[in-house]
Amino acid sequence: MNDLLAVVTAAEAAARWHGTQRHKGIPDKPFVNHLLEVARLVAEATRGEDADLITAAILHDAMEDQDVPRTLIAQGFGEAVAAVIEEVTDDPALDDEARKRAQVEHAASLSVRAKLIKPRAPRHPRAFQDFDPREGQPAPAPEPLPEIRQWV
Repeated sequence: MNDLLAVVTAAEAAARWHGTQRHKGIPDKPFVNHLLEVARLVAEATRGEDADLITAAILHDAMEDQDVPRTLIAQGFGEAVAAVIEEVTDDPALDDEARKRAQVEHAASLSVRAKLIKPRAPRHPRAFQDFDPREGQPAPAPEPLPEIRQWV
């Protein structure tokens, strides 16, 4: 599967898997919008040069929120994608406070690739904006989304 096809297929799968899920605190916002926002931020941070990481960003909550088996993700999108998703997946058995504590404790051990997804997932558009995984150099900060793009 070529890179563009993998990303589009991941977006379609995410829409199917998370179709009825709504964004926490914003009941009118489909959860899939969050997944696409995270993927866009990862695409900007990598300058669009890591399709596997962008694919993983789109699917980053599939195992945690929808119980999608890791093996299904690996079969459909590759082991590299499944490994990153597994790395950023929180234990859904933990309550919110324990989950946040585990995230903080686990953050230092995350791979460079996982660190590009995890801080973006809480919807902080400027998280890790200055990190370039390819060169270890600062990446240009992404432009903020105009207020007009509320439908995204």
